[in-house]
Amino acid sequence: MLDADACPVVRIVEEIAEKYHIRTTLLCDTNHVLNSDYSEVIVVGAGADAVDYKLINLCHKGDIVVSQDYGVAAMALGKGAYAIHQSGKWYTDANIDQMLMERHLNKKARRSSGKNHMKGPRKRTEEDDIRFAESFEKLVLKGGTLEFTMRHADVPKRQERKVNVMKELNAYFKSIIDQERVSVVICNLQHEIIYMNPAAIKNYAKRGGEALIGKSLLNCHNPESNKKIQQVIDWFAADVNHNIVYTSYNAKQNKDVYMVALRDSAQKLIGYYEKHEYRDRETMKFYDMQ
Repeated sequence: MLDADACPVVRIVEEIAEKYHIRTTLLCDTNHVLNSDYSEVIVVGAGADAVDYKLINLCHKGDIVVSQDYGVAAMALGKGAYAIHQSGKWYTDANIDQMLMERHLNKKARRSSGKNHMKGPRKRTEEDDIRFAESFEKLVLKGGTLEFTMRHADVPKRQERKVNVMKELNAYFKSIIDQERVSVVICNLQHEIIYMNPAAIKNYAKRGGEALIGKSLLNCHNPESNKKIQQVIDWFAADVNHNIVYTSYNAKQNKDVYMVALRDSAQKLIGYYEKHEYRDRETMKFYDMQ
């Protein structure tokens, strides 16, 4: 989550977040409206600390907050989130009190000297961006730990555990698809067939069956159908809420056919599959386990 008003590291955060499939939220006020092809953008009314309060209200334990405001960072830490300055410095429970005290003393000194403002920040350099990117990526990788103070946590082992969990889940998901009695053909955005369940392999045996995997789905359709398929993909890509299109009815088999979007954990479109729903009443008997 970024306090994105005049924030110089938005692009860096989005690039790293996309690399690790992390959802990103940019918060800004009506004086600094932003647009993004990757992040969710939340615009709040202009007002003192309006963005700060909205960010803290939305943030949860485990989130990463990017802000140059020490007060926002302190509240984020209080909610169990992580926080990082645009310089790349991490806010922690060990340093936040001292940083807040230094800010207070600086303000007090400025008031006593009659100076009501500070000099603007120095011009940001490429080295600053590199330093922030390295620090932010390390923080992203640390995000899986239970305590921020686990300085000797073994990142590769944590990553390995996550991979093993995903492999186990993938086995469940694959089993669900394989048990479907209707054809399931999964394609990537280049229309390459990357998976066919057993029903699909059987039903499309005359066209090649399992040998179709790795080939283009477009080879199985006429030019007009291919044009419609691409139109659906473009519609899926336009909005994360565009996820299913009714494409046809097969009277011979009495079934409806749909195209369904496939998205990753960050809601990025990664492919699609064809969904079949038969209208015939089920012929199996209730609880027939003979």
